[in-house]
Amino acid sequence: MSNEVDIVGEIVGCRACKWFWDEKPYGPYPAYDFGDQFPTMIREQAGEQATLRGASAGLQQVMPVPLSGCRKAPVMTIGINPNLTAFWPGVKSGTWCYPYLKDNAQFAYYYRHHRLCQESMQPDFIAGNIAEDGRLIAKDAGYVKRAQRPLTGRKMRLTIQYEELGETEETLEWGPDRHFVMLYDARWKPGRQFEKGAPIAGFVDVPESGEVDVNRNRVGYYVRFVPILENFGSFLRSRGKEPMLEIGEDVSQLDMVACASPGWSDKYEIDKKEVVANCVQNKAWVMKQLAHAQPRVIVFSGRSAFEMFNTLYRERVTPQLDTDGDVYGLLSKTVRIPHYLEMAADIGGLSADLRARIVISPHFSYDDNFVPHSRFSEERWERFQTEYPEAFRELTKKRKVGKKNRDGYTGVLADGLGDFQVRHRDAMGCIMRHFYEPSSLIADVLKQEFVLGNLAAERRSGKLARTPGSCRFCVNEEWKFPEGCPYR
Repeated sequence: MSNEVDIVGEIVGCRACKWFWDEKPYGPYPAYDFGDQFPTMIREQAGEQATLRGASAGLQQVMPVPLSGCRKAPVMTIGINPNLTAFWPGVKSGTWCYPYLKDNAQFAYYYRHHRLCQESMQPDFIAGNIAEDGRLIAKDAGYVKRAQRPLTGRKMRLTIQYEELGETEETLEWGPDRHFVMLYDARWKPGRQFEKGAPIAGFVDVPESGEVDVNRNRVGYYVRFVPILENFGSFLRSRGKEPMLEIGEDVSQLDMVACASPGWSDKYEIDKKEVVANCVQNKAWVMKQLAHAQPRVIVFSGRSAFEMFNTLYRERVTPQLDTDGDVYGLLSKTVRIPHYLEMAADIGGLSADLRARIVISPHFSYDDNFVPHSRFSEERWERFQTEYPEAFRELTKKRKVGKKNRDGYTGVLADGLGDFQVRHRDAMGCIMRHFYEPSSLIADVLKQEFVLGNLAAERRSGKLARTPGSCRFCVNEEWKFPEGCPYR
């Protein structure tokens, strides 16, 4: 059996991290399955928002996630770990659901065709399966004023504003076998959400069988790369090509850590030392999948993802790349100065001969990270205020100046400053010298690699040329996807 086949079961079945699997700080969450082994609707509606017919699979822990997309896509994104969207308080959070599939073949099929969407169940389905015990029932008509959940532990504190009874607080706690959901979102503006006697929140008992509608929802993290691919596609058309580029076919998606969490900062109290040692270093899931995929370009989603990678594999990056400064400076640096990940070794039974261009991008989860803007270090921003005091006051009045971030950089929005440019020509010149448009910068790297001959466009398929090396992921001794491999 080829390594790319073996590794699906190894990752999905991995329980090495006690922090995730013995302590179980998160979950369980609503889960679903499909009746067919290889449902065509997964493939045909891979990137579309749609409602699929699935089967309820009860409450389950979220399974570890392997590489998503074509294993030989020439562009790859790498993040830290999957985002646990169901953790947060709110109606939408309570509906998120996760695949709990029959076997490794079905998991392989699902992630082969995973592109832009994450699944959820209908709010009415969740509300209709609230358990009798533990329900929070409205004592009067009113609304949810606040919902607060600590970043660790299984507790929720709700502030309820009743029309006659006034404000009251309710604290709910639960064990590792239950899933708490809210039926109403917290709101700051007064207004009746529910009547007396209505359930406000509780614990959902998702059936372990039976048909259920599964909604596919486009998620910002996955969608963020679409404009980059469109930009690159326009460039290819200018070179006489006819591209039909897609996330999941031309761009695959991978995470350093396979298990999901609501975040990765220290405030979540994750045992990072154990998780990184197991998942990234000992099991080496990322390096094993990289060795087979052999992408030509790797885009890291955020500085933290690259720092985790660079801590272990710094010697494989040429020239070596320090992570000083903010992420936009790193983006600019990796666009202007090509950096490559180079591997020529036996990894997990695979002979790797990889040379991939590295780009460090702002984190894909946040739309604000990709807003075109100018950035100033603390020193340069102080100098700007000294040299252009009137321009600074006008920018502040127009609310174009952002808050200084944790790296000491200040952002300035340049949109709508046409009249400002006439009055403050020199100041505007300074602003534009520090201008960043992240999507275009990342697309520039794809263009550079195309010009260099490291990326190529196939005339027949409209896709980018696949990466070197054999691949039996879609057709092998264990499973045969009905559509086969479209690139053979």
